[in-house]
Amino acid sequence: MQQKDQFYDLTRDLVANWNFNDITGGVHNLQTIGPNSYQMKLQQYLSQGGAVAATINFGTPGPILLASGLLNQQGYQYTLVHEVLLHSYKGWTDGQVYANAWFSQNRLWNNQQGSTTISTWMSTDCRCTPGAPGAAGIDPTTLGTCNPGNPKW
Repeated sequence: MQQKDQFYDLTRDLVANWNFNDITGGVHNLQTIGPNSYQMKLQQYLSQGGAVAATINFGTPGPILLASGLLNQQGYQYTLVHEVLLHSYKGWTDGQVYANAWFSQNRLWNNQQGSTTISTWMSTDCRCTPGAPGAAGIDPTTLGTCNPGNPKW
């Protein structure tokens, strides 16, 4: 079951109350949860980290959890691209994204807020980080303040 992307929308209580054993078929090789956490409910996992989405096993495609109501929120597409492209496809953690020179050269600013900042940066077509100080907060195309959300998405 860990050989392809799987999306779990936790809007339905049935899905939110599944645990990791339910979605992995009992395989215990997930890199981002502890060995004693396979009975943890999916909603509990997202809630404890305050996340609206999470890709569980970095390095290989796998379960992508989506918080209840995420797909009804404005800008959800940036979060989905973040989870699929960076975490599931590329296999990188947020820390690896922030440490990569290409991202910082393209004005990704690490405000210590994690995934949200990366998704917001992606929403500018990877040009600048809204709210960042200095050059990182300036849109190189308009030379004005960096604003989140590209309407072309």
